[in-house]
Amino acid sequence: LLSADVVYSNTGAPFESDEDRTDLAAFTNQVVGSFSFTKTDRDGMDGNRLSGASFAIYRLTCSDSSHDHDSSLIDVANSETGAIDTEYEYADCWELTAVITSGSAGSVSFTNLPVSGEYRLAEIKAPDGYTIPTGQWRIAYDADEGAFAPLENAAVGKPVAIGTSDSGYYIV
Repeated sequence: LLSADVVYSNTGAPFESDEDRTDLAAFTNQVVGSFSFTKTDRDGMDGNRLSGASFAIYRLTCSDSSHDHDSSLIDVANSETGAIDTEYEYADCWELTAVITSGSAGSVSFTNLPVSGEYRLAEIKAPDGYTIPTGQWRIAYDADEGAFAPLENAAVGKPVAIGTSDSGYYIV
């Protein structure tokens, strides 16, 4: 998906004298995609689809190679909002992008995700009668496939399975 936003404001122009000009326009183009999956019970797509599970997706904004982004679990402080615990060592490295709760068919869809960079998917609230997994998933855009997908060795901690079916991804 390619989307473009047209901005007709020159507020913040490099030269203050340009801010009032009406014959200038600034364009911002950003390639975005979506990542969708179905929340299921332990039987996967052959079992029940679960509603009421909340997921947060975070975008990695840090490029400091001395940080352990690949194996450090994001410490979520609030299971309603997905806010990151400010005491978490790498709190400034991640940006909360969205929180979505699975619907009646277990479906979850994160849309308008910029395709550059890495994301982390975390289940932050389990459906009634279930527990939150003790892990998270690394997600990125796969240019060859033209879609977001879990990275190779996507597990951080010990998350439950993420699988594929004819209907797309599912998370147990």
